[in-house]
Amino acid sequence: MTEVIDEHLMRIHYLYRNSPKRLRELREIGRRIEKTVVKPPKASGTRWIAHRLAATEAMMRNIHAITVHLEDQASGQRRDIRGDDQNRIKGYLKTLKSEKFKVYIHLYAVILRILARLSLSLQKTGRTVGEVKVEVMSCMAEMNALCNKTDIQLRLLGGQTPSDDEDDEQLALAQVPSLHDMKGTYTTIKQCLSERFDNLVSSKELGAMLVFEPTNWQEEDIDALHLYGADEVNLLVENYRHSLIMNGCNIDNVLVQFNNLKLDATLNKYITTFTSFWQMIIRKKRDRYNDLLHLVVIIMAIPISTSNVERTFSAIKRILGDWRLVLKATTVEALLRITSEGVDPMKFDAAPVVERWRDQGPKLMML
Repeated sequence: MTEVIDEHLMRIHYLYRNSPKRLRELREIGRRIEKTVVKPPKASGTRWIAHRLAATEAMMRNIHAITVHLEDQASGQRRDIRGDDQNRIKGYLKTLKSEKFKVYIHLYAVILRILARLSLSLQKTGRTVGEVKVEVMSCMAEMNALCNKTDIQLRLLGGQTPSDDEDDEQLALAQVPSLHDMKGTYTTIKQCLSERFDNLVSSKELGAMLVFEPTNWQEEDIDALHLYGADEVNLLVENYRHSLIMNGCNIDNVLVQFNNLKLDATLNKYITTFTSFWQMIIRKKRDRYNDLLHLVVIIMAIPISTSNVERTFSAIKRILGDWRLVLKATTVEALLRITSEGVDPMKFDAAPVVERWRDQGPKLMML
């Protein structure tokens, strides 16, 4: 049924995108029935979850106005509507007015909202393993709850409500098609999420990395703080033993420095967010915690998602346009680094760069 909904969303999108006149009429109907109408967006695109959610929510918002408008278009009273268009619109109208479509599109929006929250969290930069793990487990819990709902609960969730003289039991006996298709969709998505994120949820190594989150070092008891994370650090040291030794790390000092840092950070109260904290330690206290930082750098280098890589590909498309096809590889790399890692243009101080350029020698000035 989700394929039917996607297809119908695209049909409605093109119906109004290709005819400004129809869109004007739809908005006029919305004004008359006191409903704000939004232009039906495209249900496909690069960010496919966000596009489908936007199109689904627009359909739920516009469905009354669209139904009234299509009834007028299919009435046979309009001379400006061709016969084949009338038949096509009648097919659209039949789907829109069906009780199954109305319930299913609400249930479709529910699952798209859950997936959109997870997708957005994976696209954010600077997310830690712990933060993403919480988002994934929350999404999985919501999916489990949906899969365990009864047909009555799903119909209520889908916007079908009993009348004043009808209770929930009677609602279950209403002449509405079974929700077996949507339950199957929920189960399939749940299985896909489980397979995709199984390593993140069940991996002992990834779970052990949570002890490097400084906001977890809130133990008031010094002895308890000293013991916190010892097993996890030893597990990670053993897992990355070869890489640590090859890079000159004294693995016997890692746990000792970890314990010292926990006490140092707690007593001096400079615990902040994960990224800010470890950037500060790397910048200001590298000599003191050098062996521990070998392990921390490995942890910080583990990519949580591919969003940064995808943004880099998008940046390449902007850099290498029709007028810039002969750039050297070093120039492209420098521009990519500026785009992905550079300072915000609004905060960039250009004076030192200009002075450096000026001090390099005479320049050919173009007037």
